[in-house]
Amino acid sequence: MNLCLDIDNIDIKEVAFYKPIQNKIAHYKNFYKILYNIEMFTLNTLIVQVDVRDLQVIKENNIYKVSFIIDPVFLEKLKLFETKLLDNFNHITNKKIMYSFNKFINKLIYNTTNPTTNIVLRISGIWESDTQIGITNKLTVN
Repeated sequence: MNLCLDIDNIDIKEVAFYKPIQNKIAHYKNFYKILYNIEMFTLNTLIVQVDVRDLQVIKENNIYKVSFIIDPVFLEKLKLFETKLLDNFNHITNKKIMYSFNKFINKLIYNTTNPTTNIVLRISGIWESDTQIGITNKLTVN
């Protein structure tokens, strides 16, 4: 089951992580899978509804091109969430934090099936290299 969350309702105190596993991407050292507790169950991925503006869907050669601008207010909320999450985690690792919210200012997604106008951000965990940490995430169209 997937549950789409509102970023305003995510309680950073309810976020935990599995023990690290060796990352599949060579230049990263470890990957920490996220856990999020909600009342009677635990999620192993955060799926956050993204507020967007100027969304356009164009079909070209059986591929749908979805372009949009993420709402600046949502981007600030994402920045605050990511900062809190990585600052809390960094008490363990004490490494340089690499934020990802800047890469979401203007976005283009390609999709092979006819997408809806629902854009979500999937946060699956934290990556760690020898000197840095950051959030593993992906923007997708539902």
